[in-house]
Amino acid sequence: MLSATVTDNSGMVASVSLSYRQGGQAPYTQVPMAPSGGDTYQGSIPGSAVTVRGLEYFLQASDPGGNTTTSEVNRVAVSVTDLVSRQTLPPASYRMVSLPLRPGDGSPQTILVDDLGPYDTTRWRFGRWSPSENAYHECTFNWSASTDDFAPGRGYWLITRDGGSFDVSGTSVPIAAPYSVLLQPWWNQIGNPFAFPVDWRAVSKDPVISDSLWDYTGSGYGITTLMQPWRGYWVENRGSSAVNVLIPPVEAAGATLVPAVVSHDILWEISLYASCDGVTDCGNRLGVALTASDGLDPLDVREPPPPWTHAWLYFSPDGRAPYASDFKAPFLDGASWEVSVALAGVEGSATVWVEGVEAVPEEFSVRLLDTQEGRVVDLRQTPAYEFLPERHAASRRLHLLAGVRAYVDEVVERLLPVPAEYQLAQNQPNPVLDRTEIRFQIPMVEGRAPQWVRLTVFDTLGRQVAVLLDGERGPGFHSVTWDACGPRGRSVPSGLHVYRMETQRGWAHTRKLVVLRGAQVGMQDP
Repeated sequence: MLSATVTDNSGMVASVSLSYRQGGQAPYTQVPMAPSGGDTYQGSIPGSAVTVRGLEYFLQASDPGGNTTTSEVNRVAVSVTDLVSRQTLPPASYRMVSLPLRPGDGSPQTILVDDLGPYDTTRWRFGRWSPSENAYHECTFNWSASTDDFAPGRGYWLITRDGGSFDVSGTSVPIAAPYSVLLQPWWNQIGNPFAFPVDWRAVSKDPVISDSLWDYTGSGYGITTLMQPWRGYWVENRGSSAVNVLIPPVEAAGATLVPAVVSHDILWEISLYASCDGVTDCGNRLGVALTASDGLDPLDVREPPPPWTHAWLYFSPDGRAPYASDFKAPFLDGASWEVSVALAGVEGSATVWVEGVEAVPEEFSVRLLDTQEGRVVDLRQTPAYEFLPERHAASRRLHLLAGVRAYVDEVVERLLPVPAEYQLAQNQPNPVLDRTEIRFQIPMVEGRAPQWVRLTVFDTLGRQVAVLLDGERGPGFHSVTWDACGPRGRSVPSGLHVYRMETQRGWAHTRKLVVLRGAQVGMQDP
């Protein structure tokens, strides 16, 4: 309820009104104020309008002569208690979060521990990117309260094992003027400081600030034009010094997700994905465009850093920074793209797959080359490639080749190493919980002619358990996967087994492996 004293020189007041609006809204809602005795008038703003968005109002009075007086606009900072985040946290899935209010206490322990429990990285994990260090600050470890605690305009990573949400107490952000957020050189995690959507295109920013606002969808990055409250985003400062962006307190319309690259000059493109241990990265694109160049160009878009646990696919057209897209100029013979897959906090085999190969000209071969394992995949026939990372290896570098057959063959011949001898490697992982990969190599004996190879698993009594390979393979590095099953798909029991490789030239070698049933794997991350 609002009370106001209204007087007029003539002693006559014809009407008094109260106009109000929530933060971010354009039109005001007008309600009459009723006389309550003498020069006092009263009017009320419904409780539903008093929210964390903030509130603006003004009064207007008229006399019988048509003269009108309007008060200044008053702005109210609204306090809230235990306000629940509107962004639901799914189990074991990263989300970027932010606060659309000024918290009473911005420490993660105050805001999150009462909802998620004591900080334990096996239950939940929370942190924020430090552009100056090019690394994450994590709650309770290398945390800096002044730069990392919850505050409007800042974004954070949050993952919880069991999902859920969190609540916070504080006051609405002032809506009298745009909110200033300082962005350091390189990538910054930011948030919408207001409790209503804001159009990123309306944000006042220096030319060194990228126009791309990156959102995390749970399985990869995408570019959006809308800053939603409670969500976090990535923004790149391409300059060498810190600059401010000014976020206007104006509500935007619906969300818009846009491709990282939009061009009518694209002749063809392929989408690439990577996944490992339930973690997926999508939204990566390569191709050919009329306006592209062999070096960097506007179609090559840099990609934000991934969360702690990731299967991250990216390109490096400049040899340094990771990119989400890499387009090349038209060619006659062929082109090669370097594709990197970085893995962290995940276990087991990784898969890279592609979509859109049918858009590549029919006369071109499209192959994926793994020089580490000496494997070549014809992506027109098999649009996916699976590999088991080396222990302690942070990434795998691949090459995607597209061009006429002679060009692709020449690049494969030049990049692909040829083993000097036969070799049967120890299976990975060992012990075998559900499946394992066995790698082997074949030297070049009579040119690149294929050779017959047989790979068999036996029990300790010498009985055949499974035939993993019985056919021809060319010179190079190869692998097979065993699901720890015998004839008719029956699981083999726990215990010691041996596997043996034989070739048509009489070379043979045997190794041991252990099958372990009923084993439990501890969780490194939520």
